[in-house]
Amino acid sequence: MSTRGYGGPDAERWLSVVLAVGRIASSAGGSRRRAATVLLALRRLLPYDAGSVVLFDADRPAILPLAITGYRGFSSIRDGPPGGLEGAYRHIVRARLDRPGPPLRLDDLPPAQGEHPIRRLLTAAGLPAGVFVPLTTADGRSVGLLMLHTRMPGPGEDVLDVLGGLAPTIANAVDPLRQMAALLAAVPGVFAGAVLTAGGTVLSVPGLPGHPLLVPPAPLLDTAAASLRDGRLYRTFLVPGATGEEHVCATVLPSPGDPPHRRSVAVLLSRMGDAQGLTPRELEVMGLLVDGWSNRRIAAALFVSERTVAAHIEHILVKLEVPTRTMAALRALRLGLFVPSSLLDPPAGGPRLIRGAAGARGRQSSGSAA
Repeated sequence: MSTRGYGGPDAERWLSVVLAVGRIASSAGGSRRRAATVLLALRRLLPYDAGSVVLFDADRPAILPLAITGYRGFSSIRDGPPGGLEGAYRHIVRARLDRPGPPLRLDDLPPAQGEHPIRRLLTAAGLPAGVFVPLTTADGRSVGLLMLHTRMPGPGEDVLDVLGGLAPTIANAVDPLRQMAALLAAVPGVFAGAVLTAGGTVLSVPGLPGHPLLVPPAPLLDTAAASLRDGRLYRTFLVPGATGEEHVCATVLPSPGDPPHRRSVAVLLSRMGDAQGLTPRELEVMGLLVDGWSNRRIAAALFVSERTVAAHIEHILVKLEVPTRTMAALRALRLGLFVPSSLLDPPAGGPRLIRGAAGARGRQSSGSAA
């Protein structure tokens, strides 16, 4: 970000703020700590009286405050905005601050049938000036909003320019999904992924494309939702590919994201490794063995004879070099060599064999499409 055209003393001070925010964004620790430290650093750029950094909740129309300072000194807003976090989000949406855009002064908020409610509220509280900075990551995700409010006249164009240049860096500092990079490094060969929130919303993974298997209402998302609901810390399995294509390996594990994504799971897709010679049908049978199904139940579900099921299991034991079906199931779980029952293709004209957990509600965030 250039500081050409700024006065010498201001340029020096602003450059120090830019460098400080960059160091904060690259530091370890949680997003709450980084947000609070960013607010502290920005006082050198704009001596505000009250400020906050909020995130947008992916599962409901509300904000999640990360760092707040100064508002308790203003009696009419010390307990938060009227209407709570949902009401604050509605006002943000009406002001079009929930999407990428430049910083806006309080006076520049678009009118909404008269004076904007945010401006009216802050002016009545004794904070008639300030700036709102949409926080958009480098890959285009709107993660939250920075708000700085003052008793004195609002910031000039130069300060707005500096804040606009800092916005992507601040967005990275508070991005709840920034820790996904470490997760991707732990799973080799990942080529696509998504984050499934506790509320069923599908979010894009920074740095990864989407995939048709990860678009609601894909059965894979129901299977991942079941893992989230059951509290399984780690699970890897196979997903049948399209006709003529090999299986895809899916890894489901807790998202390392900060709030509001702590109860979310990451679903990462990679190429299938060594299948130990198991055929597609044997991988399906293996999934039912993992669930503890009997031969009779497997035969009824797959519309084959018990003798055929027994032959499949015999082949599985030989290929996995184990003496019992229980040990075969344990090895399949460890290696991810099975297709979960919730992903089995239904017989011709029939219903899906096992219904999924219905965890993915069909909502999908911007940027997570295939």
